[in-house]
Amino acid sequence: MKFALKIGLAAVLVVMLTATVYAGEDEQSQKQVSGVEAKIIDLLQRKGIITASEAKELKKELITEKQKVKAEVVKSIEEKTGAIFKVPEIGSDKMKIGGMIKFRNSHYRGHKEDRSTTSSGKKDYDTFGISEDSLDIEGEITGDWNYGISLTMNEQDNGSNLRDIWMQYTGLPFAITAGQFEVPFREGQDTIEESEVVDSITPERDIGVAIRGDIMDERITCALGVFNGNGINTTDDNDQKDIIGRVVVSPFKGSGGILDGLSIGISAQGGRQPDETSDGITYGGDRTRIGGLLKYEGSIADKGFKLQSEYIQQKRDRDDQKADITSDGWYAQATYELTPKWLSVYKYEMYNPSGKSSDDTRRTSTVSVKYTFNEYTSIQMDYRTLEYPNSKNGQELLTELTLEF
Repeated sequence: MKFALKIGLAAVLVVMLTATVYAGEDEQSQKQVSGVEAKIIDLLQRKGIITASEAKELKKELITEKQKVKAEVVKSIEEKTGAIFKVPEIGSDKMKIGGMIKFRNSHYRGHKEDRSTTSSGKKDYDTFGISEDSLDIEGEITGDWNYGISLTMNEQDNGSNLRDIWMQYTGLPFAITAGQFEVPFREGQDTIEESEVVDSITPERDIGVAIRGDIMDERITCALGVFNGNGINTTDDNDQKDIIGRVVVSPFKGSGGILDGLSIGISAQGGRQPDETSDGITYGGDRTRIGGLLKYEGSIADKGFKLQSEYIQQKRDRDDQKADITSDGWYAQATYELTPKWLSVYKYEMYNPSGKSSDDTRRTSTVSVKYTFNEYTSIQMDYRTLEYPNSKNGQELLTELTLEF
């Protein structure tokens, strides 16, 4: 392309952008000036008494005058009542609003022991649904104090629509967070459904206080928290608390070598629980959870590549003097970026819910493809094969469209 043509295209682009900006300003001015005032100014412009630029300036002056009057009224009220009227401006650091919507189709054939039967008496199903949604509000009160609130239309535990509500102080070498939020125990995964061992054993959200921080140029990330131990939207039902700790070490981070993306982590949780009966077994006393993480993020042929695996174990005391119940399992996933928009994932997992024998082990394989339209919208498809003891295997196809805003 010739240099003169490049300059010409650049000039056209600048003119178009400028026109768009001014059009946006005129539209905003029209909204802020009352209907009668705007009609008078437009009439004067049509009669040729004033020019278009003079009409725009008049509208701006009217807006400025109105803002001054409002400010004087608010100041007068504050002086007389002692009240302070300060509303955070949406989009500013003090209030940022966002969220997400996930629309899913689930198509299942075969048998899965924890699925309910349909009206036809079969275990097969095909259904649409909103798998996840949230309205998130976050902001900065001062340079060191932050807050966050997350609501969902999908009803959470105890009939509440509240997911997260927290406050955070960052004025120390570590951050202190208090409220209800994700506990520092597990790693996120790249498939639509999380592994069964993660979803069944590990907590996702709880109410408590935690500190988080990085040391040694972010080669070590630490977190330690005290929580109710009862999960989301639930007050504690005893006078004991759960302690959760997590350490992730990236020993070669920043080295630029082949091991730069290697991370090793360990998580632990411990606490006492009151008596609880589940599936005919009465639990009570100590409950401990441990987790191990191995992750590598690198590049193959200049494409993003990730290997990730976690092992998780839970032990629960039985109140009937019998042996403790141990549940454990693991998953391993490989993620490869086919193109900047296409992502492929393979995951294999095993979960033993009762620790009785290998006959109780559940196995799941997942092949996933994800396409990203833009930074806000993506679609993902997971094909899963589920193997359950003494039962026919099942196949599940999940398709999920995600929109973030």
